[in-house]
Amino acid sequence: MADSTITVGQAVRDRLATLAAQRGTTIRDLVDKLASEAFDEPTQPRLTRQELDARHAAVTAHIAEHLVPGFDSADVAAGE
Repeated sequence: MADSTITVGQAVRDRLATLAAQRGTTIRDLVDKLASEAFDEPTQPRLTRQELDARHAAVTAHIAEHLVPGFDSADVAAGE
């Protein structure tokens, strides 16, 4: 397969670098995987580890506030 170049803004490039590093891969391989997955299974956008952690914290807080008073990380660990 011949190589091609795409131009993206610095913020996108930095995000791709972060996502690739967290997955132990290169930007090239990450973009290839993201592009192929986009056609295989439409899902929500890929999230960085920090975004996943923030989402997890928000969900845990919501559960503790609205569903299970006192719910905490020990409950999460027990559920895993």
